[in-house]
Amino acid sequence: MLRKGQGKPFDEFAWVILAAVGFVLLVTLLFSASGAKPILEPKTVDFNVARNSVHTFTITVNSEEGRGLSNVTLTESGQFSSWITFNKNNFNVKNSTTVGVTVKVPNSVSLGTYTGTITASTQGGSSSTKLSITVANESTIRLQSRPIFIGNFDIRNVKGTKTIFSQNDISLSKGLFTDTKGTFRVQLSENDLNTTTDGYIEILVNKSNQNGNLVVELNGVELYNKNTVAGKVIVPFDRSLVNTTNTLTIRSTGPSPLLFWQTSDYTISQANFVIKYIDIKESKGSFDLSDAELSNFHHLVLQGRITEFSSPLQDLFIRINNQIVFAERSPIAFFNQNLTKDILGNKILVGHNNTITFDFEKDAYLTLKDGFIVVYYS
Repeated sequence: MLRKGQGKPFDEFAWVILAAVGFVLLVTLLFSASGAKPILEPKTVDFNVARNSVHTFTITVNSEEGRGLSNVTLTESGQFSSWITFNKNNFNVKNSTTVGVTVKVPNSVSLGTYTGTITASTQGGSSSTKLSITVANESTIRLQSRPIFIGNFDIRNVKGTKTIFSQNDISLSKGLFTDTKGTFRVQLSENDLNTTTDGYIEILVNKSNQNGNLVVELNGVELYNKNTVAGKVIVPFDRSLVNTTNTLTIRSTGPSPLLFWQTSDYTISQANFVIKYIDIKESKGSFDLSDAELSNFHHLVLQGRITEFSSPLQDLFIRINNQIVFAERSPIAFFNQNLTKDILGNKILVGHNNTITFDFEKDAYLTLKDGFIVVYYS
């Protein structure tokens, strides 16, 4: 029969056993992580590069047999050790980790091939990648390229006037027993409507007996009502009155009641419906670069067919990510322009996602068809 308090020694003994087991497991896990050997891939890396340039690539650190790695240290050795930096170091690895390697080649280095190694080390061992770097003249380095379709571009900065509608030989008469007027349908395209700022109706009056007023109405709104002699009449209208489909009415008022037996007559040789417009259109496209293209970027080439242009052409502005890379008159047949620096001489800054824009700052237009950006990279 147990006495009061006999269970306490047993409880303390159980806790000691559990603590000992936990300690053994912890030591085992730590030893497993620290004792595992890293596996570095790829085993060899070689490339050509110019003086005063940057080349990047990646290496992968894997854990042996899937065990974790603790405190992986990367070191470089050889003829170019001072050129190399890693984007991470002294890190743990669960299964595998990718590391970015940047090689900055000095401007003063001699041409030739330089060799060395990159080594990943833990307490369990080490693994190495052999590295061979050939420093060559830029003109002899073989570049890879990829064309990227960016579309068609309609680039405009145009101001002017445009006659939308014209009608010849209009006769107007208003009297007690007659009412002859001109009613016309004026149709605007969506582009004309969107670029219209205002406009005017031009009327060339050939004859008038001045017995009544000449009246001009647009979409039911009276714009002009005056006794008019022969000559040119300009009737302005506001943009707010214009639609895609419009009704233009030209008529005469009747004579005064004292001349009820007479008519008010106008003969118009021509009536024109004219819009004023400003057509400013910035064209924009986009292109994406891969990791390899971005890391080893060299330059871009813009290609495309020019099918329409104003004369004389003004300076065309081309921007890559808002960086001006071209500011001069474009060719008039085919675009094949190297884009290596901006207009200030700075290196073009590109990313994975990029934009290209075209615009004029002065009166001009140009249509570029089948546009391509060709990316060149080492």
